[in-house]
Amino acid sequence: MHTCVPEEALPPGNHRDSVLVVDSSCLRDDRLLARAGQSNPGARRHTSRTQAQGSVLAHTFLQLKACSSCGGVKEEAPVASLTPDAALALQRWIGNAAVARLLAGPGPQVREGEPPSPPEIRSVQRLAGEFLAPTPEEGSVLAATPSGRGLISNAFEVHARLIPAGATESCTPGQYRQFVKGEFRKDGVPQEHGLDSGPMERDKYREDIIERKRYGYRGSPFGATSAYFTDKTFSVTDTQKGCFYKNWDQPSSGNAEDDEIDLQFRGHLINTQDDSILAERQWSVYGTTRAPLSEDEGAAPGPKKKKKKKKMCPGCIIS
Repeated sequence: MHTCVPEEALPPGNHRDSVLVVDSSCLRDDRLLARAGQSNPGARRHTSRTQAQGSVLAHTFLQLKACSSCGGVKEEAPVASLTPDAALALQRWIGNAAVARLLAGPGPQVREGEPPSPPEIRSVQRLAGEFLAPTPEEGSVLAATPSGRGLISNAFEVHARLIPAGATESCTPGQYRQFVKGEFRKDGVPQEHGLDSGPMERDKYREDIIERKRYGYRGSPFGATSAYFTDKTFSVTDTQKGCFYKNWDQPSSGNAEDDEIDLQFRGHLINTQDDSILAERQWSVYGTTRAPLSEDEGAAPGPKKKKKKKKMCPGCIIS
């Protein structure tokens, strides 16, 4: 669709590279042809099947390439700038809406005889979500203790429920995601620990996926203990439509030489249609086999205890 531009609204200068366009969307004014020819006698003319209708445009804002085989416009270049006087003339002549369309550039191509496609409207299903017990409480810290393969955390489970807004809607867009940040240390030095999305970092959450094992996706967990269920007793699995979610995890260092584990977890219930967060829960895992530092080694000194004075002569009265 092209917007007609009057000859008096054209920017000053040489318009010999302009293209005369005949288009059914232009205002039908035969006088434009004469005015355009006078201002630009060397202009090329690009015609279409609507030429007989007498719709003519002296068009300098859009540079058009003629396509002789298709009888139409093959390509449109960006719109040229308008001077303030030219813009004002355009507004008086064809209206503000047409000027706005012109300055916005060419829209999508529409074949003759076909109605324009309506804009795509993506409906986002309304959902709610909540974490259920025994999901770790918000801000809780789970202890990690020594084992034969390094430090290992107390196991935890995440239980959650997704709640569709209406009886006819499903829980399918609702899913769980688990993120982690922190460090494994040896003698106080952080050790490398890889996730599928990159190395674990102390201050940046990354999705908790290791060797494709993932939590909360409505698909294969690739070995992670993660599933959706139809009931609150978690007895009937339904990967695609289940409204109840459950996983199990037990973080460990996996290296007998690591002597400290310090991790922070974040769980999200999300609506995958717009990535909105329905509910969030955070908890931590910490444990160490290193002995606490003494005051001489740099540990923060604790409160000093008052020493009790011994009586030299219990029961004696000092005069």
